[in-house]
Amino acid sequence: MRLECYGASRPQHGRTQNEDAFLIQRGERPVVALCDGAGNAELAAKRVLALFGKLIAAASAEQLTDAAAWEHWIKILDSSLLGGSQSTFVGATVVGQLVVGACASDSRAYLLDREGRCQILTKGASKQHLGSGAVQPFTFRLTLNFRDTLLLLSDGAWTPLPPTFCKSP
Repeated sequence: MRLECYGASRPQHGRTQNEDAFLIQRGERPVVALCDGAGNAELAAKRVLALFGKLIAAASAEQLTDAAAWEHWIKILDSSLLGGSQSTFVGATVVGQLVVGACASDSRAYLLDREGRCQILTKGASKQHLGSGAVQPFTFRLTLNFRDTLLLLSDGAWTPLPPTFCKSP
């Protein structure tokens, strides 16, 4: 399966600082992640992604597809921000046709399938931010089909979407 990864971020209207940061690791084991900081926002988001990149680099292929490993990584990320700025997180990896990922707080993962149907993969995730010490990792796992699209969005991207954008099944 051919996989393409893209990312974009910009400051919200009227602001000079960007609060989002994203990570795209291409290659044999592609990984994508998005953080939306709170407090010293951009620094918090970048700090989370730097640590996450190290965790992923040290992970085995089996760990990448293990939901328990993703839960463990989210808890490490939560601990890394304790007592300081906070952040959201959503990330995923694709191995073959299998997508495995996790979410903390209100960043979201969506699946747009080839028929145009939309599914929120992170529906039911806890609203606790990384750094709160109370994060409850939310994992997801699914099989991608040809022409499916996985979207990772921060609240700045998904909140302006119309309610009809994605109806959960």
